[in-house]
Amino acid sequence: MKPHISTLALIAVLALATGCRTESYVRRGDAAFAAGRPEEALQYYERVYRSSSKYRADPGFGSKMKQTRVQVLLLHGRRALNSKQWDAAMAKLEEALQLDPSLGSARQLLAEAKQGAADAALA
Repeated sequence: MKPHISTLALIAVLALATGCRTESYVRRGDAAFAAGRPEEALQYYERVYRSSSKYRADPGFGSKMKQTRVQVLLLHGRRALNSKQWDAAMAKLEEALQLDPSLGSARQLLAEAKQGAADAALA
């Protein structure tokens, strides 16, 4: 039995709409990252990654997600450091360094968190 032509048209429209939505999420993620909102950008990128095999297979997109994840970890590490949550700061910053060992800012912030934890232990 052949599928009805309107069924095929509906499938084509749904496939196109899904692709358009995926591209829209990528653009929104890029805009959020450029505006200094890496947490929001990562949410969009993760949606794209979960829903699109095309993007999961794209090394450039994987690199973009990794860079964004590192920025989110740095942000969370800084927040924890500013709140004197030494263990949380060290965990986030160490995770950022696992993703990008060349990250000097994470290394510097990690040293500050370790020093804060040591000072707190002596007090």
